[in-house]
Parts: sequence; C-alpha cells; structure tokens
Amino acid sequence: MNRSQRIVLVLYCLLLAYCCTWIPWRVTYVYESQSSVGSETSNPYQGEKIVRSRSVYSVVWDAPSDGSRWIPAPAIDLIILRILAVTAISGAAFFLVSLQKPIPR
Repeated sequence: MNRSQRIVLVLYCLLLAYCCTWIPWRVTYVYESQSSVGSETSNPYQGEKIVRSRSVYSVVWDAPSDGSRWIPAPAIDLIILRILAVTAISGAAFFLVSLQKPIPR
C-alpha cells in the first residue's frame, strides 16, 4: 500500500466516523388544532390531532427534543445511504490512486 492509498484510507475512516456521529433524525410531532372561537370561519379540524414530520441532524448521543411534543427516531435508511455513498466514493478514489505510477525517488 503506497502513501496515496493510505491517505484515501484515512479520509475514508474520518468520513465514516462523521457519518456515524452526525446523523439524521426523523422528528414527528403531534399537536391538537386550535379552536376557531371568535373568528368568522369555523375550523373543520377543531380538536383533532395533527401529525407533522421532518428531518433534523444532530449528534448520535443528543437526540433533538422540544419538550414532550417531539418523537425523534434515527433515520436508518439515510444513514445507510450516506455510508454506502462514502464507501463508493472512497473505493473509487482508492482504485484511481492505485492506477497511478509510483513517483521515482
């Protein structure tokens, strides 16, 4: 293994560590719709629970939270996709570096 391949390997390990610590979370939060008292139009969804979802990034040991309304869960599919992308890019870089002719000293 030459020096360029070792550099690619170290960068791959750093990117892999990054993918496993800074992860995407799927945050679902539930709230009840407000009543429309005092307004001219009536709210057809008055008193119903409304569920919303979004993606948030955070470190693995500190899940995002907002009191008791948020329900965080790690987005495993996005984590796996990131790891596969880093592995594919690093594998291609490792292969391209191995095609280089060694520099004579």
